Amino acid sequence: MNVLWIIEGNKKSANYKIAFELAKNMKQKHTLSCAVYSGNEYEQCQELRTVFDNVSFIGSVDSKKLSDLYADKRWGAKTNNQKLKYALIHPQVAAELLRKEICKGKKRSIRQLKKICTDEKIDVIIGVVFPYKIVNIMSEVQVNAKKLIIQLDPYVNNYTLNPKKITKRIAEEQRLLNSIQCIFTTGIIKNEMLNNHKIENNKIVEIEFPEMSVEKMDDEKEHKALISKNEDSIFVLYAGSLYKDIRNPVHLVRLFEQLPENYLLVVAGFNSGLLKEYDEKIRNRVIDLGYIDQTDVECLKKDADVLVCFNNAIENQVPSKLFECIETGKPFINLCQLVNCPSLPYVQEYDNVINVFINDMKPDEIIHFIETHKNKVIARDEILKKYYKHTYEYVVNQIEEVVTSVNI
Repeated sequence: MNVLWIIEGNKKSANYKIAFELAKNMKQKHTLSCAVYSGNEYEQCQELRTVFDNVSFIGSVDSKKLSDLYADKRWGAKTNNQKLKYALIHPQVAAELLRKEICKGKKRSIRQLKKICTDEKIDVIIGVVFPYKIVNIMSEVQVNAKKLIIQLDPYVNNYTLNPKKITKRIAEEQRLLNSIQCIFTTGIIKNEMLNNHKIENNKIVEIEFPEMSVEKMDDEKEHKALISKNEDSIFVLYAGSLYKDIRNPVHLVRLFEQLPENYLLVVAGFNSGLLKEYDEKIRNRVIDLGYIDQTDVECLKKDADVLVCFNNAIENQVPSKLFECIETGKPFINLCQLVNCPSLPYVQEYDNVINVFINDMKPDEIIHFIETHKNKVIARDEILKKYYKHTYEYVVNQIEEVVTSVNI
């Protein structure tokens, strides 16, 4: 079967990683193609070519200038307002960004997608959303291929979107879902969809967040020590994105202000520079590595004494980092902004975690947990037994059942 995956062209996103890993597990049974939406053709996505037989681009731009810009860590550390100001005083940058937006035009993307489907005789299209424009484009392309989507973020009730446009989003989502044969999504989003729409229950296949692999992680790769610490230091790692609204670093700083001086906070991820607005009291204990490659993140996880999962201030979104922390077997701080944080059900069976609530931090308990758990690692077999539904292999089998079904 010829299967086309449509993924966003942002290697930093969790959806990109999930799509890549799921496709890698599907490779043995099908001929796989990939359409990268709103990416940068100049970069060519060489790693994608190790999984997909064909790699194409829709709504994308071919630009060395943008490639160099995005590779610059100083650009990644800027807020959206800072990026806008920078573009206004650098006309060439503004022109490239404008060209990128023009290339994302809906009609142009639909034409490109139709050509790919025709040329490569595609039988099944699997769109991984966000961005939600991917399913929008899929819905309007007139081809015989079956259309499936994997949606791990809410659309109608996405709290990062304009709350005044919920009614409009409900109507849009209803129209788009009518054009799709099957939706793979989490239990939270499934319930929201059933409440918002007239849609058949069996059209939605409930999946868990696929963030783990049955296969053992490769320990043979060269290990890089990215930080140095003395024997008395406790290395606490937060590897993830920071935002001013849903994941404000002020809470991470407040947590660390209550921990001993020998505790080092290592931060690696998108917008890590936001810490500097709040970390004056602990700056001598903060190591900000900015955005780094996933291979380097894995090295950091191995060296860390304790990990941090910083949850969103949102009831219906669970950060992918939660399951990355669980997969390591290492102790971690589950930092919650909500009393009913959606991460809580997932950590009930993981006994190497402490739940910390931003409005009720108990430093003595946190320190005791770290000191008594810093050398404890849960066996991988035990984790996979409890969290097997979160493995790429399990979710691919769920997708496979639908792809090969005569009913879609």
